[in-house]
Amino acid sequence: GRIAAALTDTRAAIDTLQAAVGVLAQEEEKLRGDLNAAHRLALTREQKIQRLLNENQQLRDWFNTALPADVARLHQRPGFTGAADYLRWLSESESVPNPGQPPGD
Repeated sequence: GRIAAALTDTRAAIDTLQAAVGVLAQEEEKLRGDLNAAHRLALTREQKIQRLLNENQQLRDWFNTALPADVARLHQRPGFTGAADYLRWLSESESVPNPGQPPGD
């Protein structure tokens, strides 16, 4: 009786796991579809930007202009080995100046 009950429990667990695997496979397929759609959208946007840059000299000049120093500094980050390094870097870095506030306030 105990062996039969154990086999029944095992079969139920296997059925549950198989159902879960099926759900995960469907979700993975949906995520892959979403990723492919995002890639297509990004490519379309990149092509549109390139077309606009090719058509408009003023836009091309603006696009090729260097970013202001404060904005460029926001894009510079050292390599982090973990969350603690990132938090330390955040606390040590200077804040972006507020244009309406004098420095040091």
